[in-house]
Amino acid sequence: MKKLLVALAFFAVAGASAQTKAAQPKAITTQTPVSVHEAKAQKNVDDLTALIALTPNQKSDMKQLFINKFRMLTENGELSHERKEHIATIIGKKLEATFDADTFAKIKSSAALYQSLTH
Repeated sequence: MKKLLVALAFFAVAGASAQTKAAQPKAITTQTPVSVHEAKAQKNVDDLTALIALTPNQKSDMKQLFINKFRMLTENGELSHERKEHIATIIGKKLEATFDADTFAKIKSSAALYQSLTH
């Protein structure tokens, strides 16, 4: 009977101590998805700045726009071609609304840049 009580006590203590151990944190990757989006967005802003002059407010707004673009493109896994084109259309309309007609025409005339900004 004593052995049975000792065995039960041992299992209770072992079970309780196993639950109180802190889990080891997983290794943190060097770049989180947010920082990847920020890096890509910053590249788009830099490319745009090379073509036109941007104010600090415009740079901040464009960076946020491009971060949202990359987030939309990657948050739901693989998107259909139609969905990607819809996102590109949205980004294009936001660029058009942000800049005056002459500046937007200059951006759109650079086909490679406009493609990289919207897709």
